[in-house]
Amino acid sequence: MRDWAALHKKELIFFIILFIVASLGFGLGYLAGRDAERAPIIIEKQ
Repeated sequence: MRDWAALHKKELIFFIILFIVASLGFGLGYLAGRDAERAPIIIEKQ
């Protein structure tokens, strides 16, 4: 396993950074969307 990790060190670092950036983007988007409370749509007449 160590030999494989040593051979693919750049790829591992790239995927770890990609995962962290994607997780942060998702988390920040979730928090921003949660704070934007919208009034419910109320239909009074047909």
